[in-house]
Amino acid sequence: MTSYQVNALLQDEQHTKAAFLLHRIHVAALIICVKDLAQSARQLEIEVEAGVALELNRIFAKHLDAAVQAILTHIPPHQTAAK
Repeated sequence: MTSYQVNALLQDEQHTKAAFLLHRIHVAALIICVKDLAQSARQLEIEVEAGVALELNRIFAKHLDAAVQAILTHIPPHQTAAK
């Protein structure tokens, strides 16, 4: 998941899908206690639903990319068990 997916939906004027994706990110961030990402995703979701200027998109992208990078850094990739 990257901020580029959200941007692509917004550029294609698929605001309903973008808002749904932002909502899912918001909830997931709440579950794993990433407050900055949860807040920026929720605020951007509200802006998308209202059809107003997307001023928080840059902040959301920064928070999402930081969260993904932290996950990739701290959680080892799934390893299959040797048979």
